[in-house]
Amino acid sequence: MRLSFTIILLLVAATLMAGCTTSDSEAVAWNDKGLALYEQGKYIESVEAYNQALKLNPNNASVWRNKGKVLIDLKNFNESLMAYNQALKLNPDNADAWMDKGLVLFNLKNYNESLEAYNQTLIIDPENARAWVDKGAVLAWQGKHNESLEAYNQALKLNPDNADAWGNKGWTLALLENYNESIKAYTRSLELVPNNTYRWGGMGYVFLKQEKYDDALVASNQALKINPNDTYALNNKAYALQKQGNYDDALVVSDLALKIDPDYADAWATKGSILNNQGKYSEAIAACDHALKIDPENDDAKKERDIAQSKLKS
Repeated sequence: MRLSFTIILLLVAATLMAGCTTSDSEAVAWNDKGLALYEQGKYIESVEAYNQALKLNPNNASVWRNKGKVLIDLKNFNESLMAYNQALKLNPDNADAWMDKGLVLFNLKNYNESLEAYNQTLIIDPENARAWVDKGAVLAWQGKHNESLEAYNQALKLNPDNADAWGNKGWTLALLENYNESIKAYTRSLELVPNNTYRWGGMGYVFLKQEKYDDALVASNQALKINPNDTYALNNKAYALQKQGNYDDALVVSDLALKIDPDYADAWATKGSILNNQGKYSEAIAACDHALKIDPENDDAKKERDIAQSKLKS
C-alpha cells in the first residue's frame, strides 16, 4: 500500500512538472536563442528573443539581465536600466547585475547612482577587481581623483595584471600632476596590452606635460599605428611637432584631426596655436573662434585668441 501511494505521488509530480516544463523549456529555448543572436551581433533580434522568453516566464532574473546587456550595446540605456531594475527586483544579490547597472547609470551621466550601484556590487563581492576599476572611473569623472586612485590600487591588489586598472591609474596620476608615476602606470598597462591606442595616447599627453616632445611623438605614433583615425593622438602629435618648431607638418596633422572630427574643440585650439607661431594671426583667431563655438570654456582657445588679437594690435 505504501509503495502504491509513493508511485501515485511520483505520477502526480511528473504530471505537474510536465505542465510547467513545456512553458519553462520554451522560455529557456528563447533565452538560448537570444544568447546565440547576441553572439552573432544581431542585437535587435536578440532583444526580441528575450522578450519572448519573458512573456513565457517574466520572473527569470537572468533573462532580464541578458536583455539589459544587449540594450547596452544598442545604447538604449533607459530601457537597459529598466531591465536591470527588474532583474535586481527578482534577485537583489546578483553582483554582476549591480555592476552592469552601474555601467548603464554611468552612460546616463548619473554618476551618484552609478557609484551607489558599484558600492552595492562590492558589498556583495568585495573582491571584484572589475567593479573596483569601474568605481574608480566614476570617481574620476566626479573629480575625486584621490579616491579614484584608491579604487584602482584596490583593484591592483586583487589583480596585479589588470591592464585597465593600470591604464586608468595612469590617467588619474596625470590629472594629479604626478607625471613620473603616471608614466610608470601607463608603461605597465602597455606591457600587459600593447595595442591599446587610448593608453598610448594618454602616455603621449603626459610626455607633453613633461615637455618631452620626442617621447610624445613616439607615443602618439604608436597610437596612430593602431588607429590612424585617433584624433586625440593626432592632436597630441600636432602639438608636439609645433613645440619642435615643425609648424608646417604640425598644421597638416592638425587639419587631418579636424577632417576626421570637425567638432574637436581642442584640435581647433591647437591649430590656432600653430597659426600664431606662423604669424597668421587672423587665421588663428578664426580657428580659436571655431573652438569656442564648440566649447565656450576652452582655455587654450581663449589664450591663443588673446595672443592673436594682441599681435594684430601691435
